[in-house]
Parts: sequence; C-alpha cells; structure tokens
Amino acid sequence: IYFHFFNKNYLFSNFEKNNLFLKYIYPIISLFFIGNLSIFFNFFLPLKTVRTYFFILVFLLIFINIFTLPTREFFFNYFKIMFPVNLLLAVSTYGQNVHYDATVYKLQYQSWLQESKIVFGHTNFRDLFGYTGIMEYISSLVWLNNNLVVVHILSVVMFTTFYVFIIANSLDKKNQFLHYSSILLLIFSFLDNFGIGGGANGFLKFQMTGTYDLMFGIVFFFANIILIQNIIEKSYSSTNYFLISLLLLFSFQIRIFAVASIGLYLFYSYKLIQNTTFKIRHIFILNSALYLIFIIYTLRNFIISGCLLLPVSFTCFDTFEWSSEISSLATRGLSYYNVYRPGSNIFIWMNEWISVPKNNQIFLNFIFSFSIIVVFSAIFFKKKKRSTGIIVSVFNIFFIWIIFFLSGPTPRFGMGIFLISIVTIAVFVDDFKINFTNKHLQLFILTLSFLAVAATPRLYSYIEVVDSN
Repeated sequence: IYFHFFNKNYLFSNFEKNNLFLKYIYPIISLFFIGNLSIFFNFFLPLKTVRTYFFILVFLLIFINIFTLPTREFFFNYFKIMFPVNLLLAVSTYGQNVHYDATVYKLQYQSWLQESKIVFGHTNFRDLFGYTGIMEYISSLVWLNNNLVVVHILSVVMFTTFYVFIIANSLDKKNQFLHYSSILLLIFSFLDNFGIGGGANGFLKFQMTGTYDLMFGIVFFFANIILIQNIIEKSYSSTNYFLISLLLLFSFQIRIFAVASIGLYLFYSYKLIQNTTFKIRHIFILNSALYLIFIIYTLRNFIISGCLLLPVSFTCFDTFEWSSEISSLATRGLSYYNVYRPGSNIFIWMNEWISVPKNNQIFLNFIFSFSIIVVFSAIFFKKKKRSTGIIVSVFNIFFIWIIFFLSGPTPRFGMGIFLISIVTIAVFVDDFKINFTNKHLQLFILTLSFLAVAATPRLYSYIEVVDSN
C-alpha cells in the first residue's frame, strides 16, 4: 500500500532488492501493523470479538504478498539462516515462567482488552495500567485460552529477526559498515557468556513471559542502525526515512524512552532535505499515516488516564471527569531504579548505583566486553578518518546513555543501548588489516553464529527439552 501511493513509477521488487533493511524487518512491520490495528478496533469493540475477523484480514494481506515474493536466491539465503536460528531459539519456550510485572498488572490489562472496549479513566482502577503500551494489545490477541506460549513466541520471532539480520550481514560484504558492525555484535553476543557471575554483559536475552524489554531493545536498535548507516555513508532515501519513522514510533509505543533518539532523527531529517529534492511538506506527506497512528495512540492514552504521554505528568490534565492521578508513577520509577538526579553528588550516586548486584555484574561485564571489542578492532581493522557521521554517531550514543541514567538505569531497560554502543565502534572501522580468505572468514562467522545463538536459550531449557516427552 505504501509503495503504491508513494512510488507509483517504480517496481516494488527493485526497492526491496536494493534496500539493505526492508527485506529483514518484515516481522517488526507486521507486529506494528497488528498492534495499531488492534488499538483502533478496541475503541469500538473488545478484542475477543474481533479476533477471528482480524486474523482473516491478516491472512488475506499475507496472501496478497505472495504476488510480490522476492527472488529465489534471496528466499534460499534467508531461510537457510532463519530456520536453524529459529529452531534453536524456540528451545527457550521450555522452562518459561511468567514475569512478575505480568502477574501484577500486564495480564490484567490484556484480559480487559479482550473483554471490553476502551475504558475511560482506566488508570483509576489501577495506576500501573499507565505503563501499558502496544505490546499489551498484540499479546492479548495471541492467548491460547489461558496459555501464554505464543506471547513468548513473539520474543522468539523478534530475536530471530535480529540474528538473521546480523548473521546475513556478517557473511555479506556488500555493505562495509553493516558487515563490520554485525561481526562485532556477534562477538558481543558470544562474550555475553563470560565474565563476573558467569556472564551477562547487557546483550539481548530472553526474559520471563509478559515483559517486553527485549522487544524494545531490538526495535530501537534497528531504528538507530539505519540512522547511523545512512548518515555515515551519506545515503538518504524516502524509503529508509519512512522505515526509521515507523521503527521509532513503534519503539516509542513500547517504551517512551525512544525519544532519546530524537536528536539523531532530526539531524537525519535535515540531511535528507539538504541532500535530496525532499522538502518539509514531502516529509509530512510521507509520514502522514504514521502521524495519524500517533494521534490515535495519544488519544488512547488520554482516554484511559487523562494524560497524552504516559506517565509523563506535565502532559496530564486533571480537569476531565475521568482523569486520574498517575504522576506518582514516574516518581516511584525514578526512585525504584535509582536514577541520577541533576545537582546531586555524582560520585555518591555512582557508588549507590553500582552497589546494586545486577547493575554491578552487567555493567562491569559490558565494560569488559566493550574493551575486548575495541582492542580486537584496533588489531584487525584499519581506522577510518574522522567525519561528521562519526562525530554525530558518538554524540548520539553519549546522549542516549545520559537519558538512560536520568530516566531508568536498570540493565534490562538498556538492552538496545548496549547494542548501539557496539555498533558505534564500527563507525571507526574502515577495512581489515589482514586479507582473510572468504572461506576462513565464513567459517569463523558461522562458528561464532552457532555458538552465540545456541547459547541464547538458558541451559535449563535444553535440559527440559531432553527430559520432556
């Protein structure tokens, strides 16, 4: 639909073939579409009522896609990576438990969505409903009676999408930046298994069912890597601009922290206008559907709480009958996660924050892994000359880290940030110092990929697979 309206003079297959990202992130686009369609339906009907018709519509759209299938070569290359990755990651289904947050309020909210259309002042019933977002709508559609296995499968799908992207780009030298950043991410994934407390360096990990930090981390990562790659290589296009806008909106709908990338996004918008025939009005036309989705999502927030952006207190209005007092939500979160408050003694705060065992373990392991990757890069890669793209990328990651420590510095919220930090190392990489043969490099990447993916599910999941009949 998008390409029909905005690129009538071009074949969709050509766009897909030449775009470095579009062909890999369809599962993310699908979840974005499903989630926002369910938000719209819930204004009028309970989701249980529309679920059957909803999936009929989805399968009809999938059927239409059959007429625009990619080339046979891409199909084969994609599925030969996807199938083994997905099979290994699906092992994580065994031994899954429900996350504490899900039992406290998320599953309650998902049950409400199934049984009722949107509720005015819903946060008066439970202020924690102010922390809900688009993933509650998607998850509520895939309950199998009271079995939440498919809610976990959503995480498997997203993790598979991520791994397929970095493995495919590690094996493909077509784009240098994506090639080197993907290799570094695979090394980072492998190093996740070593260190203090047995490992954990901030790399993506499966969580207990019903929490969506992994989802946010992956969507936020994709938005940033497209931004960085385009800025580094001065490659600006309407297709990527639309994808970036979609991914940032989706990540925002999962967690409001996505606003931390607004600076990089505005810089990209400026460069798009400066380096192409695009004007500001073209940007508004191109993203018009996304603006409408944002307005609908904001309206949803306003109806359930009286706030436009949950749970940001200055966007709340107490003049409406259904308005609820949820400003304490943000305050409680700031206190619970021990955020840095500007003006306080930074050294005292650092000592308190690092004294939390989980923070200590993961942050020190991250520094250890980051240092190893920097040394690895210095030994095996040539250094790129300083450019505007490098400076902007470094500024971006520093800004994201600052927002992280000011808003909710707990490791599970930072999974996307750890990934972007490793990607930022790759902006300095020009080429290998040593001429490795393709055969040896591929063998190294495939071995590293297998070890990284196989180590992603926890050991008890494998044990349960063996023990289960």
